[in-house]
Formats: sequence, C-alpha cells, structure tokens
Amino acid sequence: MPTFSFCSTSYNNAKRINECLESIIKAAKNFEYQIVIVDNYSNDSTFEILQRYKASNFPLNIIQHKCYRGRGRQLAYKLSKGKNIVYFDTDCYYDTKKLSQLLTGYVNWKYKDEKSLLGFGILQIHPRDVIEKVGGWRNLNRAEDIDLIAREFVVGLARSFPVIVKCEPDIPSPSLLLSTFFRELRYINSLDEFFTRLLRNKLDKIVGSGYTMKNVFLTYRYGYTQSLPKILVVCFFQAIFDLLNRFRMKEKLVCDPILTNWAFVMYNKLINMENPLKLGFSAEDILRPPLEEQWINFIVQFKPEITEKIREMNKWGTSP
Repeated sequence: MPTFSFCSTSYNNAKRINECLESIIKAAKNFEYQIVIVDNYSNDSTFEILQRYKASNFPLNIIQHKCYRGRGRQLAYKLSKGKNIVYFDTDCYYDTKKLSQLLTGYVNWKYKDEKSLLGFGILQIHPRDVIEKVGGWRNLNRAEDIDLIAREFVVGLARSFPVIVKCEPDIPSPSLLLSTFFRELRYINSLDEFFTRLLRNKLDKIVGSGYTMKNVFLTYRYGYTQSLPKILVVCFFQAIFDLLNRFRMKEKLVCDPILTNWAFVMYNKLINMENPLKLGFSAEDILRPPLEEQWINFIVQFKPEITEKIREMNKWGTSP
C-alpha cells in the first residue's frame, strides 16, 4: 500500500498540468506514492499529456468521467490505494521543497494516520480512515473542500499548519473576481452555459459553505460592514437560493450557528494549529496573518479566543 495517494480532478489544464505533476513527482520521490486523476473529458491536450506520463511508467492512474468536482474527488479517492490522501488541484503547481518537507513532517507527526493535516491553501493530507468516518466528498461543484474539512473539524479529526505549499499561476488580472473569471473560461463554450454554470456553482457554494439567513446577515453586517438595504437585498437572494436548493434536494451542513462553514474552518485552523517548525519547516515558511486582516477581524468579534492563538503563532521562530 502506498504511503500517499495524490488525488485530483482535471479539465482543460494543458498549460499547467506538466508543471503540476513535475512538482509532485520531485517532492514525493523518496516515498511510496501514486497519483490518481479523474479527467472531466478535457477537450484540449490534458488527457493526452496524462496518458504520456502513464506510458512512461509513472505511478499514475487516470480515468475520464463526466461529473461535478466533488464527485470527481470522491471517485479519485475510491480508485486510490494509499494510506493517506493528498488533496491537490491540477491548475497550479507546488513548491517542491515545501511539499517534500510536508510529506516528511507528516510521516513523523504524532497524529499521522489519525488526523488530517491541512495547509493554509489547497494542498492537504487526509488519512483514508478519516475520510471514511466523515463520509468523503459530496457531489458539489463548489465548496466541496470546505464541506469535507468542516465535517472533519466537527468530529475533531483535523489539525492545520500555517504554511502555503501551493504556487499560484500567473493570471493576467488585478482582482480576485477577474482571476476567478479567467479560471472559469476553460469550462465555458457558450453564454447559456456560462450563466447555467454560474447559478449551479452559486447554489453548490451555499450548500458547501453552510450559508443561512443568520450567518449571511452577520457576515455582511460585521464582516463587510454593508448598509442595511444592501444586506436585505443579499438576504432576499439567499432566500431564493435556499428555495432552489430545496428543489435540488441539496442539504446543507451548518456547523456553527454564527459562522459560515468557511469561517468555521478558518477559525478551527487557527485554534488547531501545529507549529510548522516541529514539522521541519523554517521560520520564513510560516504564514503570519495580521490581526487587522478583514476575515480575522470578523471572526474575532464572535470567537475572541483566536487572538491569543495568532499572537502565539507570530512568535514561532522569532527571537525572544
């Protein structure tokens, strides 16, 4: 049984897939590992590139299956054989040194094979037994990762480390909104398909993120400090989206009465942090978010205990 199974999905990632796979192969060379990718019938050369890797005797298992991202992740997991599942994306690449250190640190970690180890980014390690206990990935096209991780934190089966292993690709955009748009372009073949996908993704994000009328109101009131008329408009659309999800028979998991699942996950990542120095990372690798950062400031209003944890984190690796 391999120690690690790197599992993911792909669709039209030909520009990035080589760099992604090479970063993983170099980082995992000293471990028993496999890579499992479910390709969503790419219409560029992504699948052909994957086939060439497989033909070169790399430990790569690939299949094509038309599905949402969550189902693709679950299928990749079911096809894998590793003791631990490394969840990654194929539209980016990874810092080889940091990823290698993460794998080394994990096999020597006191909670290895018992708890998930989550970075402050997309790459995370989940023991197979933990995934089974929480039910795996649900059939969502957005927030499927938040949905899974939230369930792990609910039952106390996850810890985090404040290091980003992912390297962002260069996207010609100055804003997050436009960056998301450019990432979405590879999925779109027509204007109708664009709006259909936009609505479906929004509905899935509401389910995976556990949006309720209460936590949406609190997020916009205290997180974004929006005016009451704007908040009422947002809540109106939230009510419509909730009705649509009922027709879709998509059930939300609400982990906290105040926080959305995303905020709940970030709160738990901050409360349940491992010191990266004990995993072998350097002080320069540690992510040190300021208390003034908007999302932290919002969570602190309802969960003030994270303030001391962030201050403790900011002391790691620094001189007394």
